[in-house]
Amino acid sequence: MLYRLYKEDFCITRYINPVSHFVYQKTFHQYEPALDFFTPKKDQCFKCNAYNTAKDKEPLKEEYDSHKKREKDAMQMKQNDRNRAVAEKGRSFRAATFDLQAILSVPFAGDNQIFYKLKLHVYNLTIFDGSNVEGHCYVWDETHGKKGSAEIGTCLLKYFHGLPETVTRLYI
Repeated sequence: MLYRLYKEDFCITRYINPVSHFVYQKTFHQYEPALDFFTPKKDQCFKCNAYNTAKDKEPLKEEYDSHKKREKDAMQMKQNDRNRAVAEKGRSFRAATFDLQAILSVPFAGDNQIFYKLKLHVYNLTIFDGSNVEGHCYVWDETHGKKGSAEIGTCLLKYFHGLPETVTRLYI
């Protein structure tokens, strides 16, 4: 895919002849270590980063181990809630997760000239209902609100009001 983008976008916009696929591949693998793309983890935790980058980990170890245990327990509880919601087919029990996406800037363009122009910030809160594997996106721009607790609460209330009356318990 990267070679295709190089060939069909980069070379065409710059009016240059692309190198062969072989030469392109060789470029990435000729260095020691080979060139690679780093994909950062999403939502990196402050405590995990502090522990992982510390030269002396011993003073942080007990708190880090406790933190990782709480993380594991929370993930297990989340999975248990989802399994229960799936087993009940979401009739009276629902399990949902939600997250606010990183701020989207409109307009979006790859060239740097537009990067410094005035942009409109757009927010997207997604709620994922694990019982019926359904996502709900609530999108607004900065002219209708920011990304504060009032806006998040409003989205959650809209989701709650859309649930069937048979739902008596909701875990988020």
